[in-house]
Amino acid sequence: MNRFWPNFVKPRRFSEKLWSRQLHERSPKLTMISDKLLVRDYAASKVGVNYLVPLLWLGGNPEKIPFDELPNKFVIKTNHGCGYNIIVFDNSKISLAIVYESLTRIISR
Repeated sequence: MNRFWPNFVKPRRFSEKLWSRQLHERSPKLTMISDKLLVRDYAASKVGVNYLVPLLWLGGNPEKIPFDELPNKFVIKTNHGCGYNIIVFDNSKISLAIVYESLTRIISR
């Protein structure tokens, strides 16, 4: 809540500039850079695959994550939002039930 009426035509505040861009700019690049997987391909084409963090697994079903093949430390990230990360510090101590429940709840949003 900003307590003021935003100016979308001549935005001055940062939030106004974000809102104005969402309303007026229709560049296909905005969709691409908001998708974590699509932007990987774009970054790889510009700077090379060597600069990307390795992608260890990709899929839509949390129960198919091969935890026994993953390293001891890793991060589980969803593609459809931010703030839905699960940071695993010790793969041997992870509770698969909690991970599955968390990811199922996140995916259904």
